[in-house]
Amino acid sequence: MGNQMCCVQPSRTTAAAKVIRLEDGSFEEFWETVNVGKVMMDNPQQFVCDYGNLQAGRRIAALNAEEHLALGSVYFLLPMQKYLRRVLSASD
Repeated sequence: MGNQMCCVQPSRTTAAAKVIRLEDGSFEEFWETVNVGKVMMDNPQQFVCDYGNLQAGRRIAALNAEEHLALGSVYFLLPMQKYLRRVLSASD
């Protein structure tokens, strides 16, 4: 009888937090909690908003830098100059 070794990565049971960059459609996945401020520091002149809170006819609300991204949620990274405090239209 011999020893057996397995080199398979364990599957992830938790969904990542996804941050989608509006400018180019690329995205980043975070498998551990990270605060919004870190994401903003890595992406100057951009802010993070929660996809689940976007509604036509309402202002786009930036998340606070001290908040943490929730695993399994989707976020957008938007240019401040164009979208901060802007009312979202149906065509957006």
